[in-house]
Amino acid sequence: MVAALIAWQQFILPFGAIAVGRALGLDPEIVLFIVVTLTSGSLFASPTLVQLMGLDQRIAVQAVVLSTLAAPFSIFLFFSFLFAGPVDLDLAKFAERLFFFLALPLGVLALVRHFIRHWSETKKDRLDRVGRWGAVISLAAFCFALEHQVRLHIAEELDKIFYFLFIALATASVVAISTRLVLGYFGGRAAATGALLATFRNVGLTFGLVGAFAGPDVALYVGVSQIPMFCAPLFFDLF
Repeated sequence: MVAALIAWQQFILPFGAIAVGRALGLDPEIVLFIVVTLTSGSLFASPTLVQLMGLDQRIAVQAVVLSTLAAPFSIFLFFSFLFAGPVDLDLAKFAERLFFFLALPLGVLALVRHFIRHWSETKKDRLDRVGRWGAVISLAAFCFALEHQVRLHIAEELDKIFYFLFIALATASVVAISTRLVLGYFGGRAAATGALLATFRNVGLTFGLVGAFAGPDVALYVGVSQIPMFCAPLFFDLF
């Protein structure tokens, strides 16, 4: 299941987006924005989102790790194609962000699980609730680090912000529906988990790799695309 999901979300979806974009004659900038999203690994907070929806958290953890490791290969492959030549990725910065946003949290999680293994279920549930909202707040803080790009443009280019938000939401909708259908073979719960993982992407990490050569509007798009991502956990927890 996880291998099929990684192949689908990191390689087949970006290839399909480029092929459809070329066939329909879409603006290359729109295709670029979509590829920025589709080459990103699953959002680091995806296991929390999956848990909030009662889906398979084990698949989520595996997919986050593997999709994040696959992301540089996907980014290099498809951006080299878009820019008609090999692109120079800052892998040192990527490794640094991987440590802070993936390796370090997983290490903390392993330590916490070790120390609470003898706790009562009541205490574990209480810690779980705190941890879920801690993840949501951390996700919001990470996204707001990019939102200054939105604030700088909100007065002068409000129409562009809504345009970018439409692209982000349309991309997410198509990805969610198509992933749910493609992974239906693995069962409804697994397919729904895969759809969420493929929809919510760590676009900020991809921006760290491609921002230097992808153009100024990419920063604004990345900032805008985070808005539904950090609002989603609140929505899921309420409904």
